[in-house]
Amino acid sequence: MAKMNVQQKNYARTKALVDALKEEERRIEQAYIKEHNIVNPDGTIPERIYCIDNEDVFNQANEETAPAIDALGLYEAEKLLREAEDDLIRFGLSIAPAKERKILSDLCFGRNGHYVNVNVREKVLDLAFRLDVSTIRTGAV
Repeated sequence: MAKMNVQQKNYARTKALVDALKEEERRIEQAYIKEHNIVNPDGTIPERIYCIDNEDVFNQANEETAPAIDALGLYEAEKLLREAEDDLIRFGLSIAPAKERKILSDLCFGRNGHYVNVNVREKVLDLAFRLDVSTIRTGAV
């Protein structure tokens, strides 16, 4: 198994937490829909609350599930994930040549707070996460 550094481990743990919380959010919503026998006008059972067609039913479902969903701490976990992603991207960029680092940094974080290229950000994040840090010379980072 490849070695992982602090940034990779932090990203992996935080991503797993967010995924678990999102799954619990999905479970809460589906339980509510089932419990209240919610069916859309076309006869389909909505998968999630945002899929409920009737605006009044949607609003009520949203209001009644909000406390349980808010209690999960998903919003806070997603903020932590964004920070972990930023740290991992910075690590990945730290081993890139200076010219490429500047270009990729502008695309991943935006230039002067504007325009983040989500595709480039995701690619750099993926590459930095899969990087076997044992292949990096000491002092290279």
